[in-house]
Amino acid sequence: MTAAFYAGVHIVTAVLAKDGKSVSSHTERDAILQQSNSYRELWTHYYQLKDLSLTARYVADQKQWVAYESIDSHVIRRYLYPLEKSAIRALCIDTPPRITLQQKDESDPSD
Repeated sequence: MTAAFYAGVHIVTAVLAKDGKSVSSHTERDAILQQSNSYRELWTHYYQLKDLSLTARYVADQKQWVAYESIDSHVIRRYLYPLEKSAIRALCIDTPPRITLQQKDESDPSD
């Protein structure tokens, strides 16, 4: 839960940075997202991730937590992926960047 939330923090921070906004706290980030209609879609998904993360970290009643086997369907697919899609639109990215790993060439002495 917390990892999904912090992925969301980075996603939202990228969008805000593109718009020339710099934030230094969760409170500041929340205020910017809540005060602008252009961030409504981001806020909707981000807030849910934040709320689930806070519950998982600070609520002792495990009955209120999302079950481990439901994290993919109830957290990642429901909130994180839509947040990513909103950010891709806000950042005007046609397709998400692909990360590729390069194999180290063992025969190259310069490495």
